[in-house]
Amino acid sequence: MSRTDEKLDEAFEQEYSEFMDSLDADGVYLSGPIRCVEDDGRDWRESLIEDYPELDFNNPLDNFDPETHDILNDPVEFDEDSEKEQVFPSEYVTEDKIMINSSDAIFLGLPENIARGSMMETMYGFLRDVPVFVWTMEDQTESGWIFNHAEFMSNNRDEVIGELKQWLKSQT
Repeated sequence: MSRTDEKLDEAFEQEYSEFMDSLDADGVYLSGPIRCVEDDGRDWRESLIEDYPELDFNNPLDNFDPETHDILNDPVEFDEDSEKEQVFPSEYVTEDKIMINSSDAIFLGLPENIARGSMMETMYGFLRDVPVFVWTMEDQTESGWIFNHAEFMSNNRDEVIGELKQWLKSQT
């Protein structure tokens, strides 16, 4: 076995261990666009966290914030001269999956600009039996795909949270 293979095995074992540890569900994952919206999806997440302190939220901005990190779409975008810490897709996708695995549910804030990553998180959650509660924002028209994979969907944020709370209560 080469030295590179050993490093890969160690990295895989570490990632696999973190992944398996993440399977104990606790909290609600906050899915929604980050890089393709003006405020990096910060305002609605912070408002939700502030308005519902009784809920535990898993916020991906806690791991990688665009104010301090360059979140790369492709490793070839790496810039040695970047002033921000650069984050490769393999890093943030793995971290997001770990957060989804460790969540009871997903709350998807869906504005007019839909992000591919949010759709992938929704499908990943659905396939892992993590229910998705969708708040359609800014007159977002509903998608048949999202509707089909959502536990509940509404353009009223508080109504979505009410349904989410009911669902969480039914699971205890």
